[in-house]
Amino acid sequence: MNEQLQAPYAEALAAYGHRAPARLHVPGHGGGSGADPAIVAALGLPALALDVPQDTAGIDLGPSPTPFERAEALAAAAYGAGRTWFLTNGATQGNHAVCLTLAPAGSTLVVQRTCHGSVIDGLVLSGGAPVYLAPGHAPGVGLATVVTPDALRAALREHPDARAALIVSPTYFGMVADVEGCAAVAREAGVTLIVDSAWGAHFGFHPALPPSVLRAGADVALTSTHKHAGSLTQSAMLHVAPGREELRERLGRSIRLLRSTSPSSLLLASLDGARRQLAVHGARVLGDALAAAERLRDRLEQIDGCAVLDRAWDGPPVAAWDPLRVVVDVRGSGIAATTVAARMRDLHDVQPELSTHTAIVFVIPLGAPLALADHAAAALRDAIARGGDDAAPI
Repeated sequence: MNEQLQAPYAEALAAYGHRAPARLHVPGHGGGSGADPAIVAALGLPALALDVPQDTAGIDLGPSPTPFERAEALAAAAYGAGRTWFLTNGATQGNHAVCLTLAPAGSTLVVQRTCHGSVIDGLVLSGGAPVYLAPGHAPGVGLATVVTPDALRAALREHPDARAALIVSPTYFGMVADVEGCAAVAREAGVTLIVDSAWGAHFGFHPALPPSVLRAGADVALTSTHKHAGSLTQSAMLHVAPGREELRERLGRSIRLLRSTSPSSLLLASLDGARRQLAVHGARVLGDALAAAERLRDRLEQIDGCAVLDRAWDGPPVAAWDPLRVVVDVRGSGIAATTVAARMRDLHDVQPELSTHTAIVFVIPLGAPLALADHAAAALRDAIARGGDDAAPI
């Protein structure tokens, strides 16, 4: 934990950027002096001062371990990984690397049918052949759920040539798979289990949350750190479990193939800082968010026609729920959820994460105040109270 108090890359970057060095290198804005004034006003000179190139001495260049290497090592320790890579093109970059490594041309990958589109793109790049594995389905609310261990076992028996399997946990709607059970099935079949945990970067950092998928037995995991763990948009991490040295080398080669030679120092620093905040202050910032999420659930349940999905669930079994994703089923209101969400945005400037025809998803940010929950619930109540004249039929 003492080591987790450090953010070596972010600290080295700040030391360089704020000591005002003579900048005779890219980027061309020179730390802000040559930037568009409107961008300077919007972002501030401190942010531009920290926008520096790769291979800057004392940051990611110099005696090993460099601050950058130490930052990735601390992230690996925090997540229980044998090796962690910082990604500056989101979990998309990680999914592409996974497909290049574990689903090369002519090979078979068992993949959850509701996977992220970047997995399909990765298979286009790699030439691997997908065998789609359907998750459960809740026909009433119209949502796909998770892959079960039994379903994975059946798919692997049907396709014994598969080298790896990829499942999603948690889903966009907060449903958590039995990763431990799926990992046991994968081990029995001798295949590598990849878990796209893009929405689970915060798992394992508070006792009220499920464990990280790596600690549950995944061999490879993607965590989209910007989604729910506090880093800047487009930043993510790819992790490989301890003891997988050969896989680690192959994944590293694929990441080098896909990585920009000019990664954003701001994104990398935000990953370093996000990891430190979760490891050191996770109980507090996640605790605040959890309290706000429960407050929102309580308020939503008081609105006629609304049901909070994880509290009223009667669909296929799921192992757990992500409590920081509050999903409200509005079918009982007689108004399409897309209409309700549009009214919340247009009338109250309340911006939900997503709406389907039946449900609205709210993502509760780290450190969220209780007032945010009250505001969101009031906006939804008003949106429904305006009636359903302009709503599509359900």
